[in-house]
Amino acid sequence: MTNKSKILFSFLYVIFVISLSNFFYLERGITNGEERNLCLTELKNSFSLDEQEFNYLSTKSRLSNICQSNAGFDSIEYIKIAAGIKSFEPFSLRPIIPKLVGSIVSQFVEFNENKIRFIELAQLVSLVMNIFFLIFGTLFLYAAIRKITDDIFLHVILPLIFIINIGTFQTVSFFLLDVPSYFFASVIIYFTACRKPFYLAATIALGVLVKEVLIIYCLCFLFLFVSDKSIKFVKLTAYSLIPLLSFVMIRFLSETDLLSMQYGWNISEGEIKLDYLQNHLNWYGIPFLIKVFSALGFPILILLSYYKNFKNYKFYIFLCLIMILSIIFANLLLGARVPRVIFVIFPFIAFVIAIISNKNKSSSNLTCMNT
Repeated sequence: MTNKSKILFSFLYVIFVISLSNFFYLERGITNGEERNLCLTELKNSFSLDEQEFNYLSTKSRLSNICQSNAGFDSIEYIKIAAGIKSFEPFSLRPIIPKLVGSIVSQFVEFNENKIRFIELAQLVSLVMNIFFLIFGTLFLYAAIRKITDDIFLHVILPLIFIINIGTFQTVSFFLLDVPSYFFASVIIYFTACRKPFYLAATIALGVLVKEVLIIYCLCFLFLFVSDKSIKFVKLTAYSLIPLLSFVMIRFLSETDLLSMQYGWNISEGEIKLDYLQNHLNWYGIPFLIKVFSALGFPILILLSYYKNFKNYKFYIFLCLIMILSIIFANLLLGARVPRVIFVIFPFIAFVIAIISNKNKSSSNLTCMNT
């Protein structure tokens, strides 16, 4: 890319995301009136609100903002966990952030004393935490990219994409765990770039308790195994078991089927839910592919723009392809929402782009020396 084309690319990306984030026809971030009313009713039933509390909630309280999001039903489950109310999987398998929010809010008001104030504060605390995770996730990703390559364009565009993307726009204002999962993905990539397998393992293990999809980042151990021969295979294998142990233990401690992946899935008893798959494959899967492009299309275009010789980095392209296909397959089976769910692998794609950029420069320097 020339400098002018890089600037134009960045401008078009920002316009694209802002235009699609909340009013994307195929996957809106904002609910319609009927969906909002259903969400408010669910909120009333979940917290056993009386009519006075519900009327205040639905007309005057800032709390009604929760139900403006198409993921409002998810937010309700996380608030329930924060309030000490039992939820169900997969929400019950993601206890870290909701419990942390609940412990902070409890310093000011107990749920049983004032339900509305507790829920309002939980929403506010989650917003502040999302902003915190977004800022520091950007810094960790920037540090990882800068450690690998000195390409100024990548120093700017990749952190920009981390901040400005459909997943962030749709979820940062609400009590959801997408932005925290992006943060943990960035920290994982940072420790991968630094060749720190123990910290990598610990971060993935903690991240799994934030959102179980982060288990996919165990592929980073494969990257270290191939790219860094100084790390012993036995040590890498031992470290890679830590996230898997975390993945299993949270299910064991919460008395959930160890093979549970989503509600409606109880693999041990042969129960498999294919509703999401059927919905995603409507119209030959074209709407699903458009949603995938809305989240990962621009990063993949950047990756392709740096592509020169497959032989030079076939392993990195292969690993990136496996990561992308894995998250798409998991989303097809287990997730209703697409852009905000699959964007969690963007830090890995950014990592591969930075590596390829650095290898391209090394190859160019070698060619110049030979001539």
